[in-house]
Amino acid sequence: MLEKYVASILASYIGKYVKNLNKDKLRISIWNGDVCVRNLELKSNALDSLRLPVSVHQGFFGCLKLTIPWNRLQSEPVVLEIDQVLLVIRPKKSEAWDEEEEQRYEHEHKQHQLDLFEVAREARQQNGPDAADAGAGEAGGYYGTGFFNRLRDVILNNIQVKINSVHARYEDPDEGASFALGVMFENLSCVSTDLQWNPTFLTESQGAFIHKLLSLQKFSVYVSRHPKSQLMSEQADLSPEAWKERMLELMQSETERQLLTPSDASMKVRYQVGGQLDLSSPRVAVDALLNQLE
Repeated sequence: MLEKYVASILASYIGKYVKNLNKDKLRISIWNGDVCVRNLELKSNALDSLRLPVSVHQGFFGCLKLTIPWNRLQSEPVVLEIDQVLLVIRPKKSEAWDEEEEQRYEHEHKQHQLDLFEVAREARQQNGPDAADAGAGEAGGYYGTGFFNRLRDVILNNIQVKINSVHARYEDPDEGASFALGVMFENLSCVSTDLQWNPTFLTESQGAFIHKLLSLQKFSVYVSRHPKSQLMSEQADLSPEAWKERMLELMQSETERQLLTPSDASMKVRYQVGGQLDLSSPRVAVDALLNQLE
């Protein structure tokens, strides 16, 4: 039954950000423990939860892969891999208030919450209150002390994240000074570690602190001036495949306008977990190292 509840939560969560997601097929893949979804298109409101003055003009994930070792969740990590992220965002116009769009966003948010509560309700009916922890925790109102609650913490504390080949581009189409600001990197990974920053699997007995090691490879930033007509957000006649090819081409051509040449970086993050905080230590401590800056 655990697979069913987790599948429902993940399908609802992913569906909040991508278009035309077949949630039934996704649930079946999650039950099998091996999810691989290709060519996902981001919704234009995918960043709205951040409440930033920008919107997604167009964005794609080449592949989203999720590996869930159902029989070994207390000894092996869940692994999330995302390959080829291509994204163009642009500013929202301050005067472009759309009441219907705002109401639609609020409706989708409430529907997402209702989906999670429904998962929790079914779990409570079939397996008792503790089983509801898996869904109701994210819904924001129910935290128990049962098996599912502890298992959720173990999964979240150990999840491994790998993101490969990213090109995110902010475009301002202002007629007088149109420009593009881009961020690219080859690989980003995040793993849990022990006190010496060696990758490890964390158990419930790891203590009050969680250690995460983030590694970033070939990170670069560019800024370029273009006529408005040449911006990616103005290429309405491009098919999705042609648009993606053009974004990949820009990863090569924009290297001549780099503010930051490809660099590697690492970040050590130490944060407190649990209800009782140690006030003698920071709640979150970050130690970042940039190998070179040119």
